[in-house]
Amino acid sequence: MSRFFEPQHTDPEINSIIVNMVDNIGPITMPDEEVSVGNFIRGYDLPEFIDDLYDLLNKLQSSTQEFKSFTFKPEHAWGTDIKDEQNALRYSVIARSYATTEKGMKPHEGRKDSRWNLRDIVEDKLNPGYKVLVFSKFYDNTIRLGAWSKNYRDADKFAYKLEDILDTYRYIFRAKGLLQLRFEGRDEDKFNEISNFTWYSCPLVYLVRTQAIKLVYEKTLETLAIELIKK
Repeated sequence: MSRFFEPQHTDPEINSIIVNMVDNIGPITMPDEEVSVGNFIRGYDLPEFIDDLYDLLNKLQSSTQEFKSFTFKPEHAWGTDIKDEQNALRYSVIARSYATTEKGMKPHEGRKDSRWNLRDIVEDKLNPGYKVLVFSKFYDNTIRLGAWSKNYRDADKFAYKLEDILDTYRYIFRAKGLLQLRFEGRDEDKFNEISNFTWYSCPLVYLVRTQAIKLVYEKTLETLAIELIKK
């Protein structure tokens, strides 16, 4: 660790505590081409992707009016009572796990890396001379996206349209930091009786690989180390 990160403090005992704290968080793994996509200082996890997806769909709705009757409410659960909506897009998380690191294995299977990995060390602008350590962790998310409609035709039509939208605009999400967006297939069509109406859904399943970011400030570690010694 010391060849990558040297604490600012001059007391070797304090420095040792700081380095041990960093070592306990996670190992050194320098970023590769896949990881360096987007602004990994911020990270881009599933909530950010869902927010951006709904922003994109609402912007397309405003500009094209092609599917204006659909409402997008990611805060609602998959099976929420939607009697006040004509057509509704919903999502649900089928599975979420640490990203698979073993080649040839399917997502959520095989060897996974559960530790935070040190991706970068940058200057702390609030505390000159100190560093900010950027740790990341990768996740595999399998999600279901589906339109609910009171007629099967609209649900089916929107499913094909949504598939095309995500294929066309996936590079926007990638530029923002998403690592992977992969269409896994269309799930079995569903129906649900709600308030004396039959609602139909045509779900699409996607694999979304994301990364969460943790920022560790050397100044904070130093303060903790000094307090530990004083005790």
